[in-house]
Amino acid sequence: MHRSIGLRRAIPVACSIVLITAFGSGRSGARGATLLVPQDHATIGGAALAATAGDTILVAAGTYPEHGIVLGSGVVLMGGTGDPTDVVIDCAGQGVGLSLTGTDSTTTVADLTIRAGIPGLRCDQADGRIRNCRIFGFDYKVSGIVISGSSPRFYRCEIRRQHNTQPGAALDISGARPVFRECSFPRNRYDVYGEPVVATVGGIVRIADGSAAEFYACRFDSNFTAGRGAIGILGSTVLLDSCTVAGTTGESDFGGAVHVADDGALTVGGCLFTANTAGAGDGGRIGVWGGQGGAIYAAGDLQVHGSVFAGNTAPGSAMNQAVYPGRGGAIRAVTPGRPALLSHCVFYANSAHLGSAVNGYAALDHSILACSAYGAPVANDQTTVVCCDIWGNDGGDWVGGIADRLGVDGNFTGDPRFCAAETGDFRVCADSPCLPGNLPGGCDAIIGAFGAGCPACPGAAVSGFRATFVAAGVAMTWRLTVDLPAAELRLLASGGGPERIIVPERLAAGQYAAVDAGCAGQGGATVMYSLERRILASTWAVLAVETFVVPVHAAPTSLGPVAPNPFNPRTVVNFTLTRAGRATITVHDLAGRLVAVLADREWSAGPHAVPWQGRDRAGRGAAAGSYVVRLAAGGVVDTRRVTLVR
Repeated sequence: MHRSIGLRRAIPVACSIVLITAFGSGRSGARGATLLVPQDHATIGGAALAATAGDTILVAAGTYPEHGIVLGSGVVLMGGTGDPTDVVIDCAGQGVGLSLTGTDSTTTVADLTIRAGIPGLRCDQADGRIRNCRIFGFDYKVSGIVISGSSPRFYRCEIRRQHNTQPGAALDISGARPVFRECSFPRNRYDVYGEPVVATVGGIVRIADGSAAEFYACRFDSNFTAGRGAIGILGSTVLLDSCTVAGTTGESDFGGAVHVADDGALTVGGCLFTANTAGAGDGGRIGVWGGQGGAIYAAGDLQVHGSVFAGNTAPGSAMNQAVYPGRGGAIRAVTPGRPALLSHCVFYANSAHLGSAVNGYAALDHSILACSAYGAPVANDQTTVVCCDIWGNDGGDWVGGIADRLGVDGNFTGDPRFCAAETGDFRVCADSPCLPGNLPGGCDAIIGAFGAGCPACPGAAVSGFRATFVAAGVAMTWRLTVDLPAAELRLLASGGGPERIIVPERLAAGQYAAVDAGCAGQGGATVMYSLERRILASTWAVLAVETFVVPVHAAPTSLGPVAPNPFNPRTVVNFTLTRAGRATITVHDLAGRLVAVLADREWSAGPHAVPWQGRDRAGRGAAAGSYVVRLAAGGVVDTRRVTLVR
């Protein structure tokens, strides 16, 4: 397709006409007339009126202020450069851009843009091919494509920035059977502008009245809808195959990305749903009942296989979350006797109060539910779970209605060991418990959407762990062989005083430090430190356990370590006083000039610490270089050199 266009640029015009006409006619060797715009006809509409079956309308680069163009059956309309941005039909919001009525499958529209039509393209009882086109809106009350009683095929088209107060702002399908391949639907908007919300379904894409629509490798990005679901399915069947649905903001409570009405059916295979939200309301007008189904709300039939749901959310009511909590961070299925069938899926880091991953009537098998926030991952005792790994969820894993399913029917809990979940790679490591041969539950098929995608995952090993007694308590440093900046670390300390949690400081990639001041004065006590890590609100995992015996002797008045050192922009000065009294901590440059006063007051006996933020007495950032920290207390003067780096 593109090859013939590319050749046309390098060969004589007469030959190019033969190539285009042969493609456009749909009949091998058939030749019709080629109508050039603006050479032969000043307008595209005029050329369309003159064309008959087998003819090709070839449009030169430019913007054409037209609307109401009607294309006849068997006619090919195409931009002359192959780039749809070069040929623009600008309707200026005056009416329908291009109409296909009663056309057959040889009718073709290719390589052009239709801007600000109402709608941009209308297909009525028509067939045809629409290839590499842009249906582009830019203002209020413009719509994209309306299809009724037709079976058109769309290839690599973009329906963008349609903005309407009627549902189906980008695509409205009624009693039709269209197919879309590699098409994109970005930044479309359905809004009600302060009017009461009507129970409209399908704010961006509306598929109704017995339609059967298919979408292959399509993308739905950053759409906004005040209706129920950006994609609404009413009395119709829809297939989403290898599609991405991302960043939908749904203000209505029922379905962020997709709403399947009770007489609709949706089949999903190999898709990604990420960062979609249902019920993101602004108080009394919208979002009253709490979000339901951040990615999909299903009152009808739903089957999902081999798909990923990551980072979707159904927040609670903006008015009263306790009464109206969010339900189904990823999926909410509401019809008894018609459970959503969810197989070989990954649910990761979704969030809702009731069913952070799935809420309602569902049958889950060979799926992973991990690292969800707020509520338990599954919230309905009518949900069946077979051969699933549920792990690392904030609200617990095997709790509520599925509490008795752990260890039954191949169900287990364990780190699925994704290759790189934080970057969207949900394949698993070769040693994952979700792979055949490693499965602890006896199932014989891959659990999750993908198989192995990387070698055995390295654990986060701790090396160079050191603990020393300083004026402020026990100072610890260590390194991690696998360092994830988004991960959380903590130290649990038991012994030498009450149990306590210590949050360490990340000095550099893989390098950490912490000070336990809780054991000061506990000479002879044995303290056990448990170093733990978690990622994206998952459960805490123990990395290392170390013990330390607190020295019995009392430390003299002195400066302890200044850590970190070198530092930027903050360090901590540790010091000990043998007895209570006044102590002054100051910072000087190497010439002895006073730079900052960190403390000058009465202190109790024992260890203490004060921070230095790397600023001088006037609050300005000190220059990079070496400085001297000075302690003066009880007739004792002690100093330490530190280095500030910028």
